[in-house]
Amino acid sequence: MTTSAQTQPDTQASTLWLIALTTSTYLVLGRAGLALAIPPGYASPIFPAAGFAIAILLWSGRRAWPGIALGSLLLNLGTGDLGEAARATTMLTALGIAAGTTAQALVAAWLIERATGHAWRTMESTGTIVRILALAGPLACLVSASVGVGTLYLNGLIPLDNTAFTWWNWWVGDTLGVLVALPLSLAWLLRAQPFWHGRLTALWPTMLLALTVIAIGYIAAAKWETTVRDKTVSDHGENLARRLGQRIIAHQEALAALKRLIEVSPDMSYARFNHFTRATLLENPDIFALSFNPYVRREDRAAFERQMAQTTPKADFEITERDAQRRLIRAGDRRDHVVVGYIAPLQGNLPAIGYDINSEPIRQDAIRRARESHRPSITATIQLVQEDRKRVGALLLHPAYRIAPGGDATATDASLIGFAVGVIKVDEMVEIATQPARVPGLAFRIDDVTGDARSQVFQSEGAAPGMPPVPVVTFPIAIADRVWELAVYPTAAYLSSHRSWIAWATGVVGLSLAALLQVLLLVITAHAAVARRKIRQQDEELEIQGAELQDRNAQINALFELSPDGFVAVAADGTIRLANPALRSLTGIPAEEILGQPLDDLDRRLRRSAEQPERYSPLGALFAGNKAISATQKLVLVRPREVVLQIVGVRGTAASVDRFVYFRDITHEAEVERLKSEFLAHAAHELRTPMASIYGFSELLMSQEFDAPTRQDLLATIHKQTQWLVDIINELLDLSRIEARRGKDFRIEAVPLAPLVGETVAAMNIDSARWPLSVDPRDKLPPVLADVAKLRQVLTNVLGNAVKYSPAGGAIEIHFATRDSNDKVLVGISVTDHGIGMTPEQATHVGERFYRVDTTGKIPGSGLGMAIVKEIIELLGGQVEIVSAPGVGTAVTLWLPAASAADCPEARPLSPNSLQESRT
Repeated sequence: MTTSAQTQPDTQASTLWLIALTTSTYLVLGRAGLALAIPPGYASPIFPAAGFAIAILLWSGRRAWPGIALGSLLLNLGTGDLGEAARATTMLTALGIAAGTTAQALVAAWLIERATGHAWRTMESTGTIVRILALAGPLACLVSASVGVGTLYLNGLIPLDNTAFTWWNWWVGDTLGVLVALPLSLAWLLRAQPFWHGRLTALWPTMLLALTVIAIGYIAAAKWETTVRDKTVSDHGENLARRLGQRIIAHQEALAALKRLIEVSPDMSYARFNHFTRATLLENPDIFALSFNPYVRREDRAAFERQMAQTTPKADFEITERDAQRRLIRAGDRRDHVVVGYIAPLQGNLPAIGYDINSEPIRQDAIRRARESHRPSITATIQLVQEDRKRVGALLLHPAYRIAPGGDATATDASLIGFAVGVIKVDEMVEIATQPARVPGLAFRIDDVTGDARSQVFQSEGAAPGMPPVPVVTFPIAIADRVWELAVYPTAAYLSSHRSWIAWATGVVGLSLAALLQVLLLVITAHAAVARRKIRQQDEELEIQGAELQDRNAQINALFELSPDGFVAVAADGTIRLANPALRSLTGIPAEEILGQPLDDLDRRLRRSAEQPERYSPLGALFAGNKAISATQKLVLVRPREVVLQIVGVRGTAASVDRFVYFRDITHEAEVERLKSEFLAHAAHELRTPMASIYGFSELLMSQEFDAPTRQDLLATIHKQTQWLVDIINELLDLSRIEARRGKDFRIEAVPLAPLVGETVAAMNIDSARWPLSVDPRDKLPPVLADVAKLRQVLTNVLGNAVKYSPAGGAIEIHFATRDSNDKVLVGISVTDHGIGMTPEQATHVGERFYRVDTTGKIPGSGLGMAIVKEIIELLGGQVEIVSAPGVGTAVTLWLPAASAADCPEARPLSPNSLQESRT
């Protein structure tokens, strides 16, 4: 193997050459990866430069890291993805991304060398290949994705809601770049070594062909996606253009109608003008005003002003214009005027009456064009004179001419009467026309492109300021004698919400398959390289494997012999070939008696010992299907002992033995199932009793009228039964939680018993006159290991039973005791009452769920309290002892393990109230 010192001389010149080579190669591979990026985004489905960076660091011993940083910096300074709006932050963003890229390569190289040592130089084992690619790919690539996306977000280049998608794309692109480019780069850099020479010729041609096919498929899918998106945007733009064109045509027709009215009745009154225009204005809120603007020559001005003062609402009528400060003043002397004569609506537009629109250049240009062409014209967009706020508007002018004696209007300057003028609120017109057809995220802009100039008419909400990006589609819209252009383009929000995953998935899936193919090639070539070395060890390994096989067979035989479950192996001819000793312990049938016998013989023997043998299917029926585990059945044997067996038929693949019968003792599981059924039956019975009372008494209250005392008595009964029901449910829940957690939530600590007993007695507030309570003091009583809350619950239940089962009253004594048991000290708490007591047979059932000594129902209770006591005490490592006699009383003793000195560094404080109560 060629050493690092031989292949990379450690000189300044070679280091500079290495950095320059790294920078240029990183730039080329980086641009190739970014060329596949789908906008909007900053990540590519594959970024091969990430894999090259790790390979060059491993090969150069970290000397190439400045080249990686410089290459990444130059790549991100030159990319167009940073956008025009980010010029001020481009350098900061590029530096952040370069730092993340370099850190990722350094981390990956460190992880590979730490996990594999120098094994990356050969990658001859599958485990080494997988570890290298896993560490350098999915794990290390978290670095660049996190740093890069964080830099983009902090510099305001991507919104918060796009960070997750960008991070995912970045991470996937870097990961696939490492999985594909790292092995290829290492194969090229280590090509001088004999071990890699053969792998180079296998890897590079195959991978170049695969990557070419994937690139073609990816580009085709991306182009198809772009075509589909452009078609959608084009259809939307065509719809917008059509609706806007229809709106414009409607306005032109309204102006044409007004023009014809002026030509027919040029001397009409203002009332008639107002009546004619009212409906048009109501139906078109985007028409700010309609006006009749007479054409007035210099010589006719004075007479015109006198006439209009009489016929318009403006008694001081005069022709006006605006000065430099936009104030209305009397118009200067000029050859002709186009004056606002009648205007509707009048409200808000009264100052416009008399305004000479021919005094303003934009309106004057439209008048000139209309007079020259004798056709409608429209002004460029303006700020409306009548509006106090900025509003985009335009004046649509239709010239009106006097009707000749023949009945037609002659279009000449001599016959020009004036103009029918519509003041169009352009922005509102566009909003009304396009609002129903807009698609969120698709922006559009309307420009006036008449002649060589271009000016903005309208820009939709959400569109980027300034000139839009290259539009997907443009539509010309003719309005009078001007041409508007509608440009439709998707915004970044639209592209983000309408991403098509086909191209991305095509690239990712294809590259993933290519990475798997490369791993397969690496594994195959590695195996081929080491095959010669393994041939020499083949005989030795075969001997070792033979010994291991014999040992494994011995282990299997031992397991077969020692298994507690029974096995019977059946040959293809139906005879029993093998039976293990456990079969005899389960069924009483010796193996030697059935070996070589048909399976039916074993079946007959089992039926003779079975309970209700007619219920069971023959053993041969277990193999009726072709499944590996064909069938299962349960068998209850009564001889030589009562046992419940689960019998399973299993098909094998061996030629000599193709079926197995498996016997498993499930007696315990069957007993658990029986106990569960009994528990559910008891629970249902206990819950049904209070529910029946509640239902019955509430039905009586609803169906009949009772006097107040009776009604109160019934309600008290319902309340009592409801409380009983709540107690049962709470105790069931307590018992369920205790069984489910099995003491995992217990807080075991050293607990002094005397203070705890005092606190519990005080909390219960027992009537000392009816049940005199005494606590036997005990000096130097050791604390116990217990959970304070659970032990308090146990004491409450036991003391509660002592009170309940002494209905006539009687003394209750509490004693403490200690005893040795199996090398440990137990501390006992004994609670003795003088109540109704129990027989010895009844005492054996205490602790069973729902068991109650009193069957009359006079003593309240659910039968669960002592079950909870028993469960808690046993989980604490203690035991419950009960001594009772009918008519004498009952003594319940709770034994708990004593705490050692190490378990109780300090004593639990005793409150004065608890101490006083404990000495009662």
